[in-house]
Amino acid sequence: MEFLEVSTVWLILYAYLGLVLGYLLKKITKEEMIPGESYFRNSELVLMLLVGLFSLSIFIFNLSYSLVGLFVLGLIIGTILRSPYFVFALGLSFAIGRFSLVLASLVFIFGLLESSLKWGRSLLIENFMYFLLPALVMVYYNLNFVNEFLVMAFVSGFSFSYAYRIISKN
Repeated sequence: MEFLEVSTVWLILYAYLGLVLGYLLKKITKEEMIPGESYFRNSELVLMLLVGLFSLSIFIFNLSYSLVGLFVLGLIIGTILRSPYFVFALGLSFAIGRFSLVLASLVFIFGLLESSLKWGRSLLIENFMYFLLPALVMVYYNLNFVNEFLVMAFVSGFSFSYAYRIISKN
């Protein structure tokens, strides 16, 4: 295993830790969750938009038809998928350098907020699989040849679509 692959797995585990800590926060501070729910929902929306803008900033200066196509595909998939964590882990698997740490931090905070709002133990396990699958595929098949701009275009489109879903729920 190369250093890049090992660090990618650690970043995905770091991002997943936000879900676990949010779940624990929910268990510890039950009485504080009800008055803070609107703040958590608004923060969740802001973070999803930040993930989208951040991912967009990675590929916006290298626009091509394939990037626009993957952005639109991400918009479409964002209306279908129930959980954003598979796409987040996919983005983390192919993001490079400082981009991966920023993206992992945004996903960590998003997971912290989302799991403190609505998640139980069974969904923690389900989302662990969503997080783990892209990392294992990348490490096992050594997919370092995939252009990170393509993946970030997909993640950006998905994030904007998922943000719209959050707005429509409120």
